[in-house]
Amino acid sequence: MQRRAESAIALQSCARASVERRRFVQMKHASLRVQSAWRGHMQTTAARAILAEKRLAKLRTVLAQNFQAN
Repeated sequence: MQRRAESAIALQSCARASVERRRFVQMKHASLRVQSAWRGHMQTTAARAILAEKRLAKLRTVLAQNFQAN
């Protein structure tokens, strides 16, 4: 009976370790997804700001040329 109890304990321990390992890997993947989404958001925001600045600079140039022509 002692050996059977020890076997059950060992089996339960392995099962718990397997479940925890799976949870850890899922959490790691989830955190990587969140980080990736955040980095993508930051890149998109930066790209939009750069594009807006370029458009504004072009508009200023065109307005300055039109103002000088008149």
